[in-house]
Amino acid sequence: ENKGALHVSVPEIVAGQQLDPGDYVVRWDDSSPNVQVKIMRGKVEVATATAHPMTLDRASTNDSVVVETSGERKNLSLIYFSGKKVALEIQGPSQDPAGTTNISKK
Repeated sequence: ENKGALHVSVPEIVAGQQLDPGDYVVRWDDSSPNVQVKIMRGKVEVATATAHPMTLDRASTNDSVVVETSGERKNLSLIYFSGKKVALEIQGPSQDPAGTTNISKK
């Protein structure tokens, strides 16, 4: 099982589930082409999603996310992990390409 850190500074939606501001741990297995992602706050699973792991040419230098903004909704779409050569592209209800108005990196 793999894991990485996720920091949320404003409420964000992942696969239709809201994450409140705070620190989380993201866990996933090595199955391909898609993986089941569990987002944990402490020992409590607060959200699950399906993600597509993307192999990076080099390890990410920090933990970061890509958030798609649609109106007031901030949808988590991509997670990078410090020191890892993999990023997770979140699939499912959080993906709303038709309503995407802005993509920002935190």
